[in-house]
Amino acid sequence: MGLKDRLHRIERNLGGETITIPQKNGGIARFPREALEEAFLRNMDFLHARADGEEPPDPHPLQLALQNARHREPRHDTFIDLIEDTGPVEDLSE
Repeated sequence: MGLKDRLHRIERNLGGETITIPQKNGGIARFPREALEEAFLRNMDFLHARADGEEPPDPHPLQLALQNARHREPRHDTFIDLIEDTGPVEDLSE
């Protein structure tokens, strides 16, 4: 049994899927699957704070790992695009 198989077996035994993001420094950032929901909600808080002129919350650790990913592909940049400065947020409420 190879190292990769052992790691997969350990992840399965821990009771959930793990998100792995290879980092520029050679390490690997690992997050439980639930971190996606947490990161999404934090990004929504970020957008609401910006729209209301409030201080936005700190980025979620998953978002920071995505920013430091070894290979950034467009499909992985969803969270990154939300915190990069894109100018004022248009008010769509009526």
